[in-house]
Amino acid sequence: MATAAQQTVLGKIGDQAVTLEQVLKSPAGIDLMMNVLQEAAQRRVIATEAQSRSLKAGDDELQNAADDFRRSRGLHQAADTHKWLEKRHLSVDDLEEYVRFLVLRARLQETLVDNTQVDKHFHEHKASLDSVLVSHLVVKEEGVAREILTQIEEDEADFESLVRQHSVDKMTAGQGGFLGAVHRGSVRPEVESRLFAAQAGDAIGPFKLPAGWELIKVLEVRPATLNQETRRSIREKLFREWLEKHTPEVRPAW
Repeated sequence: MATAAQQTVLGKIGDQAVTLEQVLKSPAGIDLMMNVLQEAAQRRVIATEAQSRSLKAGDDELQNAADDFRRSRGLHQAADTHKWLEKRHLSVDDLEEYVRFLVLRARLQETLVDNTQVDKHFHEHKASLDSVLVSHLVVKEEGVAREILTQIEEDEADFESLVRQHSVDKMTAGQGGFLGAVHRGSVRPEVESRLFAAQAGDAIGPFKLPAGWELIKVLEVRPATLNQETRRSIREKLFREWLEKHTPEVRPAW
């Protein structure tokens, strides 16, 4: 028998109520609720640690964070913000509290992860931070993939045009097969070794996929550099590692 908490209505689809019990009957729903609990636990850890270190959120920081929050969601007018909050059953106070949390999180991250740690991590893991910008083409048969590769290598056929003509990956075919940046460790070893040995403009493959065969074109090779974007990424990674280490195990009560 479902508990009173499990009968809580989370929302409606048309006239049909969706309860917590229904959400918890699917693996995806359980994963979602566990993520919510994990985030709540991490927020508590951050708040407690920030308080123990006497970290405060200044008025200017709060205002800037609130402006960034609204801007990122296209809430350019006060009326837009109120409508957004109302739709989510949130109050202005709720928003202010969340913005305060974001500021304190950033302050705590700056306190716990300094530039020396960032520099050390970068130099120890520089190779794993390299990336390549790629596009791909997917066909069903290996022979077809090899024929297309020959056209590229011998006839200098345009890769993007070939993608639009032949690729069965409908998600990327319209963009000329563009996939974006690929980092070390994010693809299979046999693909990674060839990707990071290639030069910009090279086409490599074919590689076996569950749905066919793939050719990859390297658009740009991007050796890792310790710029502001990389610093932010490393700082966030190290902070998340600290947070995971200090967040107690979450035990669901359903």
